Amino acid sequence: MRLICSIFSLLIIMSSCVRDEVVISGNEPPNRTGLANIVYTSYVNKTYIALLGREPEPAERNSAIEALKKDNFLEEDRRVFVGDLVSQDAYFQKVYDDARSDYLRGIDTFQIAQRIAIYRDLASVPGLPEVVKAFYAYEIDRMLLLRNMSEELGKGVIQIEDLHRRVVDNNLYDELNMGTENFVTSVFEHFLYRYPSNAELEEGKRMVDGGNGTLFLEKGKSKQDFTIIFFQSLAYKEGMVRYYFNRFLYREPTGLELAYYTNFLQENDLVGLQIEILIGDEFAGIDV
Repeated sequence: MRLICSIFSLLIIMSSCVRDEVVISGNEPPNRTGLANIVYTSYVNKTYIALLGREPEPAERNSAIEALKKDNFLEEDRRVFVGDLVSQDAYFQKVYDDARSDYLRGIDTFQIAQRIAIYRDLASVPGLPEVVKAFYAYEIDRMLLLRNMSEELGKGVIQIEDLHRRVVDNNLYDELNMGTENFVTSVFEHFLYRYPSNAELEEGKRMVDGGNGTLFLEKGKSKQDFTIIFFQSLAYKEGMVRYYFNRFLYREPTGLELAYYTNFLQENDLVGLQIEILIGDEFAGIDV
């Protein structure tokens, strides 16, 4: 009898030490009360740096933290916060600057303007054959599209996908990756993070050089066709999921994440993808 009483008493003591289990029903958000201030501060700082390339001013930081604390760091409040940052001119400028850094070796806007001026001077030489004038006009147009990317991105005229296409469709990118094979290979490496297969390389080269080629099951016969097909492909979307996971979370996506977010991009743009990653608990530094 004494043994039974002892066991019963032990069970009571153990049960009193077990933490109450939090039950989440339906789609109710998890309880975020009691988060340390450092969680809010770190999240706001990281998001500003990721999207605008700078830390927030004290007033910006305090305002953001206050808004995020109001409802205990709800995901929807994070969405509002991140959505505000990706609507700012500084965000579009950073997208532009990152593209020039990542794909054009940091070529600056002065060099772009200088190249436009050179082509205009060459095009103005008296007595040029029409075919040469047309060539310079074509190069000027490509450089103007490159120069205007940030402004047009901010106005919604183009999307990030269009910006990437312009980044590889200009004389500066051609000079950095001379020759058809180098061009095709560099586009795959820059945006898919892999070399093209032998078949992809041969078909891509044929297409870029003006022959009939097939890439990602799509047919084309020009360099323009190649870039359109490439930047509309599922492979490009997968590459962008990998890019933003590595950039924001410092890791590769899992197979499930890659499939989910690639499918997400079928209906949404790359700004939307960034928002989804940045409002997640992993980036926010919250244990799930």
